[in-house]
Amino acid sequence: MDAVFEKLGVYELFSIFFAGSVITYSSIMFNDRYFNIGIFLSSNGLNNTFLFVLISCFVGFLFQEMGSIVNKYIIFRGKGLLKEAYSKEKTGVNHLSAQEFKKLEALFKKNNIIDLEEKYNTCKYYIINNGSTSRIDKDLALSSMSRSFFLYYFIISLILLIYMIANMDGSLALPFALSVFVSTLMFLRQKRFAIMRYVSIFRAYLYDHNDK
Repeated sequence: MDAVFEKLGVYELFSIFFAGSVITYSSIMFNDRYFNIGIFLSSNGLNNTFLFVLISCFVGFLFQEMGSIVNKYIIFRGKGLLKEAYSKEKTGVNHLSAQEFKKLEALFKKNNIIDLEEKYNTCKYYIINNGSTSRIDKDLALSSMSRSFFLYYFIISLILLIYMIANMDGSLALPFALSVFVSTLMFLRQKRFAIMRYVSIFRAYLYDHNDK
């Protein structure tokens, strides 16, 4: 068990539980208010703290893995986020400057590293073994948590849309609009923190080597 906690890290464990608890609680409240489907745990069952924590952790893990699969194989196929993070075309605080990109390319060329994924892995494993990972761990946790919320509210949006169309009922238009809004917001948030994490890794590698 200690090995599992060490591998996941404090930030990631918190993001899993927090996302899971919000999703679990929201689902219970949403079901009680709009659908009242008997298979769901009712709001009265929330008094069982251990059961709620257990379900929240499971739901958090589930949505984290589902979100990772959706990102990898559907939304950002072909290392889309990594390509955006390591680009001389993008500028701003959350991206590499032209000078930083140029210096990194010189470092990689010196070590005969050509492939983008190899460049990233070289930087990541160097930082893991030689530097502090608290910043990149925090960005990873925030990105993962936002990704879980994005996926959850996207699913809720689809459920509401299908229900409204099937029943010709517009009474759920407001929760549908809110779900779409939150889902979009969480998508942008998870993308931003994922890119920030990539950029932080590249920068840490660059500036550590510049000091030597």
